[in-house]
Amino acid sequence: MSGFGTPALRERLGRSLGRLRAATGLSQPQLARHLGWSQPKVSRVEAGKQRVTLHDVEQWCQATGATQQQHDDLITLAEEALLGPASWDKAGDPATLRQSTADTEAKAGLIRSYQPAILPGLLQTAAYARQVFSAGPDGPPPDLADRILARLDRQRILYDETKRLEFVIPETVLRWPFGSPAEHGEQLARLGEIINRPNVDLRILPTTAAPVWRTSGFVLFENLPDTDPFIHIELLT
Repeated sequence: MSGFGTPALRERLGRSLGRLRAATGLSQPQLARHLGWSQPKVSRVEAGKQRVTLHDVEQWCQATGATQQQHDDLITLAEEALLGPASWDKAGDPATLRQSTADTEAKAGLIRSYQPAILPGLLQTAAYARQVFSAGPDGPPPDLADRILARLDRQRILYDETKRLEFVIPETVLRWPFGSPAEHGEQLARLGEIINRPNVDLRILPTTAAPVWRTSGFVLFENLPDTDPFIHIELLT
């Protein structure tokens, strides 16, 4: 669910890539020239501070003459570092995942979000968030209050005019009531306030347009210091 992996996985991947480079006798500047990267980027990758794509790892393996086994092991590790845990059961501490999301949002200068079924967390009222968190098969989670407070705290970035936030949601999302009519009205009023923020761009896909059949929402994080832009995709699994 997290989509962010963990710092520990990125550091492990970086160490593995660094050992592979060292084993070939290539220096960081030499490998950087092979890859067409800057030397600082190679250094950040090996330190686990640079998000890398699977294509980056493929290039690294080719430049260092990795064996098939080394290639397969690194690709597997890169997938884990990029995508995080593969299931809810292995998702780890929810508080840690929430903090990871908040940290990434705080660093990004541009955030673009598309959600097909619910409002993005940054736009939700407390009542709406309560309904979302309680909609699972097990009902409200034991840390429901903490989750709601953390979500509301993240919304401070809406008032940081150094950031740009862009949202796309279908009109049907606005019509689906989460909670009572009063709570639904409160949520719509909240959107009316946010849409006037100078750094927020909220676009609505009208029901008169062709339906959007894709079921997974996603968030694009851009303008991150020392990190390439990346996409966070949440799946039901």
